[in-house]
Amino acid sequence: MPIPTNHMKERLSEAYIRLVAARAGAKFDPTEAPEYGVDGAIRKVQYPNGKYKGTGWLFHIQAKATENVGLNDGFISYKMDGKAYNKLVSWEGSSPCILVVFRVPKDQNEWLNIDEDNLLLKHCCYWTILPSESEINPKSSKTIRIPRNQIFNPDAVQSLLQKVESGRF
Repeated sequence: MPIPTNHMKERLSEAYIRLVAARAGAKFDPTEAPEYGVDGAIRKVQYPNGKYKGTGWLFHIQAKATENVGLNDGFISYKMDGKAYNKLVSWEGSSPCILVVFRVPKDQNEWLNIDEDNLLLKHCCYWTILPSESEINPKSSKTIRIPRNQIFNPDAVQSLLQKVESGRF
């Protein structure tokens, strides 16, 4: 019996994040205990004195993967459960935590296609930073709207790391 569908989606979203970070020249560190609200961190890498090294410039990620995303008015809409939402809006620390939502097709056969020339993972991830605000009932949900131009790609990773480094978060 295969792993549960939601686990497949989680693994695909982690692979997507890992690929994007690699292409951005950054390092993705998955979290060993994602049940605490963070699935990993992306860290800036430098090359001083001819040696690569990770830096303290990073941002954390809470990743979600779903086929239940609304596309309208230049935004995606994602219904987030209250427990996960509360972890993000009450986030504390010197490094920000962003929400990354991976929109997958409804048909599992379309999620991943591989041939000699291509690795095609449909659709894409979007990112946002939730403002610090009051928590909601953990048994309820909150609809999150993310601009469709906030695609989680290498340029976004580099821009987010620059914002962290410059203190613009």
